[in-house]
Amino acid sequence: MSAPYLPPPPDHDSHPEERISPEVVEILRGTRIWPLVIAVITFINTALSAFQIFKPGSRLLDINPAGVAGAAFVLILNIFLGLKLLGYANNIGRLVKSGSQADFEAALGEHRKYWKTIGILVTIFLVFFGLVVLFGLLAGAARR
Repeated sequence: MSAPYLPPPPDHDSHPEERISPEVVEILRGTRIWPLVIAVITFINTALSAFQIFKPGSRLLDINPAGVAGAAFVLILNIFLGLKLLGYANNIGRLVKSGSQADFEAALGEHRKYWKTIGILVTIFLVFFGLVVLFGLLAGAARR
């Protein structure tokens, strides 16, 4: 007697490489240009910012070394985010050519990593912002 709550066994006769519907491929093909453009802009912005921070004779290096380290971290983070968007756009390009499930999953994987990183950064920012507000309120209350 089989248990009615168990899922059916996998169909081992199915073809391992499933195809994505042409409609989904077309939708993703239409969005491919935007992560590509944003990735290129991110790389250009990161390069210009790095030049501004680390150029010879920059007073930023003398004024605040900790700030420069923080800026370097942000620059590295920007490169990482740009690479995730570039990977997403490239995987969409492969999906358009192949229509395969594997390329679809790879594209969504890069997309997920990008938004997960953004979500973590926003959460960290909100926590820091909340702490600044809290300490500001406590400092104001302590002055009374």
